[in-house]
Amino acid sequence: MKRKLNSLLLALALSLSPGVITVTTLAPLALTQTGCKALAPEADPIAVRAEQAIDSALEAMNLYVNIEKDNRTLLWSKSHDFKMVADKIRAQGLNWVESAENTLDAYKASRDELHASHLNTALDVLKAALTEVQQYTDLALKTIPVKTP
Repeated sequence: MKRKLNSLLLALALSLSPGVITVTTLAPLALTQTGCKALAPEADPIAVRAEQAIDSALEAMNLYVNIEKDNRTLLWSKSHDFKMVADKIRAQGLNWVESAENTLDAYKASRDELHASHLNTALDVLKAALTEVQQYTDLALKTIPVKTP
């Protein structure tokens, strides 16, 4: 549910003003972020943190590809890398997320060290993608004019 809401908010925010990102259009997305919450005593920290990591990676990838799409001409004029990173995410991002989700499901079913190790490997792939996405999102936001209300 949270993923669908964030996707809807991103689509709305980015469709309102193509080529210009405003502070107010991205504010609803910021309000939906969970951050680091305390875990319930019965919660499995490995599973909860993995779910948070997967959600964060999906949101960040979604945000970046939409920023790149709506500002392609400007970003392309600065560097072709913006589109190459976005295209890589479009081609492989959902596979990375699905792999992490499947590995998480397998871990939840067994809760053993082997499946925890596989989950960590899947999360490492997402972490590497997230690092690149954050880098290019930051660069894109520095390039795109920001209009404040």
